[in-house]
Amino acid sequence: MTNMMTELNIELTLENLANDKLTLALAGGDLPDLLNISQSKYTQQLLDGNLVVAMDDYLDQYGINIKKNTVRNDIIRKFFSNGTGKLYFHTPESGTDNAALAVQPWNGFNIRWDLYKQIGAPVMKTDDDYIAALKQMQALNPTTETGDPVYGMGVHNDWGLWGWCVRSIANGGFTGVAGYSYMQDPVTNDLINNYMDSSSPFWKDMTFFWKMNQAGLLDPDSFTMKGADLIAKAEKGQYLGNYYNGWFGGYYNANLATDPTTIKGGFMPIPYEGSYVASGGTTLAGWDNQMLMVTSSCKNIERAIMVIDYQDSPEGNRAFWSGEEGKQYTIEGGKAVLNPTAMADRGAANEAWMKTGIGGYGDDWGVIIGYTGSTIAPDGLPYDLFSSDRASIIAGLNTLQKDFCSFYKVEIPSDLVKNMIKAGTVKDQSSILSNMTACMEPVSDDIKTIDARVLETVLKAIPTIVMAEDYDAFLAARTQLQADLRAAGADESWAAWQAVWGPAKEFVEGLLKK
Repeated sequence: MTNMMTELNIELTLENLANDKLTLALAGGDLPDLLNISQSKYTQQLLDGNLVVAMDDYLDQYGINIKKNTVRNDIIRKFFSNGTGKLYFHTPESGTDNAALAVQPWNGFNIRWDLYKQIGAPVMKTDDDYIAALKQMQALNPTTETGDPVYGMGVHNDWGLWGWCVRSIANGGFTGVAGYSYMQDPVTNDLINNYMDSSSPFWKDMTFFWKMNQAGLLDPDSFTMKGADLIAKAEKGQYLGNYYNGWFGGYYNANLATDPTTIKGGFMPIPYEGSYVASGGTTLAGWDNQMLMVTSSCKNIERAIMVIDYQDSPEGNRAFWSGEEGKQYTIEGGKAVLNPTAMADRGAANEAWMKTGIGGYGDDWGVIIGYTGSTIAPDGLPYDLFSSDRASIIAGLNTLQKDFCSFYKVEIPSDLVKNMIKAGTVKDQSSILSNMTACMEPVSDDIKTIDARVLETVLKAIPTIVMAEDYDAFLAARTQLQADLRAAGADESWAAWQAVWGPAKEFVEGLLKK
């Protein structure tokens, strides 16, 4: 963030502390002036050791922008202050997140567009419709150019349960709590027991993957693959669908490099009635797993507070998300307008672009900037001009996206789902209470131990469930897993999490009424 150095006349040196190095620094109290931690488990140690400075007495003079974010600050004061009610930490990315709808969302029925069109682009309203379309596409394209088998989908396992249930979580509008043991209902904001409730997102995806396996659409390596394996297969064209569109552009990009008019191998998200789009949520207290603070080792607390304040300033956020006036944008009629070459420069993602630091590319500022790119700046435009300048977005669409737009008669791919949101057939996450986990009292270590045992039990059971011979065997496997979870202490965990969820929900609802 060159702008910050210039405006504040401050020179910062960044150092990435590995866990062992951070542990030693905390034990010895030998900390940098400013510290950002990505593991919230350290916040208690910092507070207990008096290793972090309360910012309250400095805000009127050096932290006026920090002071303005009262909701975020109220949450941090209440839950991350050892009961003192003081402000020790700053979290990034407060505000509404509409970035996924700038060009296209990442979730929906993600499908290989060229083959989907070849089967007539049938309307898909249910998982069964999606599976039927993938089966027809597989019949058209059973192998890759090199003879490798083509599947409907594969799953990676090095993110634990994520690959096995993120599809239904996102498409259903849910938010995970305690890993994936529980879900926040997007309508009531109540807690749902993800493993024990047979209508939960977890069991919806288990049913989906069981049906995929029955149809010969699930990659048999799904029970052992890692993310790198999944992406390598995708880059060879071995998949027709996916659960996270952001990882599956390699095959299309390779084809596009040799034929700029092709749509072969590209994936597009198809929204469907009754689903949610992973966009529109408002993060009241920012990313509560990222904490920026002034340490007690700081030699100039006032200047350190100014650095944090810049992260909450309009100037700092516009610079982070959109670059510098006169370079990436100009001011016309009092509003920021992207320069014609800025979108192309961003799309190139070359070394020169990475060095700008815009949007967090190529540096570490993304974990400390105060607001989301969708947050509205004083000029009435989002801080992230790249996600709001329609002309630039349209000009930057690739052949695949243009073909999608032509088919659905829209200008930008995300217009399709935006129109469905307006019509009420698709929902966004605007009704979901955010930062609930930040506003909960911690559960005991005994409950955390149970939760770890529960997750291990679930992961071990997935192959048996998904590969069940028939539906009766699937139901029997579900019953057995739920019995095993009760034996592992799942009911005790459920009671403990419900006990801390209710007060947190009441607190957040109270904040929103202020």
